[in-house]
Amino acid sequence: MKILLSGGGTAGHINPAIAIAQILSKAYPTAELAFVGTPSGMEAELVQRAGYRMHEIEVAGLKRSLSPKNLKIISKALAATRDAAALLKRERPTLVVGTGGYVCFPILRAAQHLGIATALHESNASPGLSVRLLSKKADAILISFKSTERSLAKGARTVLTGNPVRAEFEGCDRSLARARLGLKGGDLLLLSFGGSLGAETINRSVGKAMPHLLQRHKNLYLIHATGKQNYHSFCNEFNDYFKADDKRARILPFIENMASTMTAADLLLCRSGAMTLTEAAYTKTPAILVPYPGATDDHQRKNAEALREIGAANVIPDADLTPETLLSEVDILLSDLNKLKGMTEAIGSFAVRDADSRILEALSRLLVSSHL
Repeated sequence: MKILLSGGGTAGHINPAIAIAQILSKAYPTAELAFVGTPSGMEAELVQRAGYRMHEIEVAGLKRSLSPKNLKIISKALAATRDAAALLKRERPTLVVGTGGYVCFPILRAAQHLGIATALHESNASPGLSVRLLSKKADAILISFKSTERSLAKGARTVLTGNPVRAEFEGCDRSLARARLGLKGGDLLLLSFGGSLGAETINRSVGKAMPHLLQRHKNLYLIHATGKQNYHSFCNEFNDYFKADDKRARILPFIENMASTMTAADLLLCRSGAMTLTEAAYTKTPAILVPYPGATDDHQRKNAEALREIGAANVIPDADLTPETLLSEVDILLSDLNKLKGMTEAIGSFAVRDADSRILEALSRLLVSSHL
């Protein structure tokens, strides 16, 4: 049995695909799993690191504006679909799984035309262009937000599965995680980060606002990840701000053990990518979300709004995030622990803790029916 997976452009598409491959590999150890992606995309590095083979095709994403480059991109997409069809005829997979991004479109479209079973997994509240276009003929669409259905083709075969989480998030113990950081019963931990590359607006607001919060709330601790490329400039600019409370503030280039650190935290300040929100829900950590304004289809804002609607997070638009707005927002939450507790319960309710088994069940049904 052969299964092909595809998703790319960003880690937000690739990592779920790898997680799904790991679920399938465990359930079907004799199955042949491989990926389809571009040789120059992030998927080439991540898939290789995960230990899977990757078939290469050439495709690019459309420009979200009237650009003459789109004519060349469309031509390349048509060629990629032909290449994908040839690949499918050669490999003869039982199932093709796509997790979004322009990379998955040619192989999923070709599979649908050839009558091969296809499944889509959408991590975000608002599905991307590829998922929307493929949703009408997909045999199953695995979603993480109930609201996603509204943006899909009429009659789309959706299954609410949630997002798979990385293995290290399973079994994290909050008491042990906090003890490792030296936190005591009444201590509160704010964990802030802007993704692997960092976020300038979050860095600047944290750098200027947090020293004031540490002075006001003597039980508050801070762990902030600047992003590797911003670490030295952040320290050079803001170290003096933190001197008075340097024992309660840890400034790092990145978080090495995110699962344990997030489990220990009482509040997050971060972007609103789907996988970050999935991990926050899994660890029951409420958040102040600052959606990345450049996200495709504004999907980070829509993710954040979905959590705000259930009382699990507060949202500050990137353009509105200043040291003053951050100071006010965190101050209010730390002064109202009942509200913080309510947000903790709300974000915990968003978690789909059996996402792996739901994903496996949905895909297994397609694998079984394909063999009938």
